[in-house]
Amino acid sequence: MLLDIETPLYYNSCSPLKGLVNPGSMFSLCGRLQKTRNFVYQFDLALYKTQLYECNRNYLVQLEEPHQLHTKDFVIKFSCKEAIKLMTVKPVFPCLNKQINSL
Repeated sequence: MLLDIETPLYYNSCSPLKGLVNPGSMFSLCGRLQKTRNFVYQFDLALYKTQLYECNRNYLVQLEEPHQLHTKDFVIKFSCKEAIKLMTVKPVFPCLNKQINSL
C-alpha cells in the first residue's frame, strides 16, 4: 500500500526546507511517494501544493493567506531505507499542507 499514489503519505522532517512559511523545527508534508528506478523513491506534493498552516511558538496556526508552494522545491529523492524512516501513512509532526478537521 505504501506506493499507492492515490493514498496520501507524509514526509516527516526535522530539517528546514526552503519555500515554507514558519514551518517550525519539526513538520510533516502531505504528498505521494513513487518508486522511480533502482530502488530510488521520490516524494512530491501531488495535489497538496498549498501551505495552510505555520508553527507559531510550537503551535500549529492557520495562515491568514494560504501560501502556494513551488512544487520543484519539494521533490525529494530517497533510498529505500530513507523512505522507510521518513515516510508514514499518518503525520508524525504537524502537517503544514493538508486541511485538518479542527485546530
